[in-house]
This record gives sequence, structure tokens and C-alpha cells, in this order.
Amino acid sequence: IDPDSSTITTEIHRQHDAEFIELLNLIRHGDVSMQILQPINDRIANPFYAHSKNQGVTLTTTNRVADTINQTELLKLSDPEYEFEANITGEFPEERNTIIPRSLLLRKGARVMILKNTGKFNNGDMGIVTKLDKKNILVKLDSTSEEFVVLREKWENIRYGIDPDSSTITTEIIGILEQFPLRLAWAITIHKSQGMTFDRINIDYARSPFVGGQTYVAISRCRTLGGLTITKELYPNDIFVDDRIVDYMNSLQSETL
Repeated sequence: IDPDSSTITTEIHRQHDAEFIELLNLIRHGDVSMQILQPINDRIANPFYAHSKNQGVTLTTTNRVADTINQTELLKLSDPEYEFEANITGEFPEERNTIIPRSLLLRKGARVMILKNTGKFNNGDMGIVTKLDKKNILVKLDSTSEEFVVLREKWENIRYGIDPDSSTITTEIIGILEQFPLRLAWAITIHKSQGMTFDRINIDYARSPFVGGQTYVAISRCRTLGGLTITKELYPNDIFVDDRIVDYMNSLQSETL
């Protein structure tokens, strides 16, 4: 990392509650105790119904747990199931965009997450499928109660290169994926939630423990402490902070003083 090109973010903008922001900063730096974590531990819920209790998305540490929760909840719905396959042209390997489902299974009443910004909704918005058939999907947003028809969207796989004559960056579209910008959203992994913000979340690590760096990422996805539930008591040793990163950040901050 080049220190001269590094930018230090010193403020949290996702949340506005001062006490919650202070708690997040302590977790981010690994400066925690059981007393500090008590406000979070006061929000424990049973892992087997937490995702239904407050209608929030459940964040898990593994795809396996997220898929299990989503399929279990989908099968509880009695309406017919529809499958929507992605249309792919050119090169678009699955690892290029892992959050877009190649095969999307939906039923009326399914909880879904929007996966792309458009004029009507934003990436990370949550809603419920209110009507669907083989070609159309109608979703009602949690935030506004507005219903709208979801259309297929495009994602591009771009290959970058260097023009040998001008030394400029070149781009070439080598693949396109078309799919409805939705995925089942009773649960997603913490990794896939990065960059998203939710009003209500349930953090499920009773069935699979945290790994390094996930604690802060998971908790900070929620706008407020009141919108958060967890499935197991959190301990200071669940907060993983790489000392090398802390030392590096401290050195950058010292240089800016």
C-alpha cells in the first residue's frame, strides 16, 4: 500500500446514533470488553426464528447456512414456484459476480433483495414478491410499500488492458449477464452484505462462528442498534483485529497530524 495515495476514513456515515457509532468504533479497533458488548448481547434471539421475528435479513458466515435458511423459508410458501434462468452471452464466469443468481427460484410471498440501482429502487432494498408468473415479477418495497414490476437488468464482464502505443487503459465487453435483479433475502452471507445497509438485521453465528474481520462488518450493516438481533452471546475474542492493520492506520494518522 502506498501511504501517499491512502485515504483515511475517520467518520461513520451509515449510522447516526452517537452511542451506536461509538460502539462500532470500539469494535473496529478491537477495544472491547463484555461490558462494552452488553448492549449487543441484550439483543439475543433464537437462531431458528430470529429471521422471522423482526423481518430483517439474516447475515451468516457461510453460503451453506444462508442457502438453508432461504430454501427452508421458501418451501413454507404454498403458492407455485417459478424458476428464472439468467441469459448469458460471451464470457461471464460465476466468480465474476457471485451475488447474481444464475437460477432464481421464487414464490409469491418470498422475501427478496434488490441487487441493482435503478430509477425505482436501490441496491440492498428489501421487499416481498406480491405477484409473479413465468415472465413477470411484482415486488412491494418494505421502505415505501410501493409495488412495481421488476425487469431484467444487464451486468457486463469487462476486460481491461493497456494500449501499447498510447499506454492508456482499454476496455472490452467480453460477456453480458441478464437476470432479474433479485435474490432470496431471508438470509445472505456477511461477505455479500458488504457495502449494503439495512434497517433490520439478524446476525446468525450460533451455527457457524465468525472469522477474522466479520464481526464489525456484520454489525455495521445495520442503521441502528434497535434494528439488530444476534443468535449467540458475543465475546471479546470474537472481535478479530489484525495488529498490522492497526499499526499501519496509526502510522497514517500520525503522519496527518
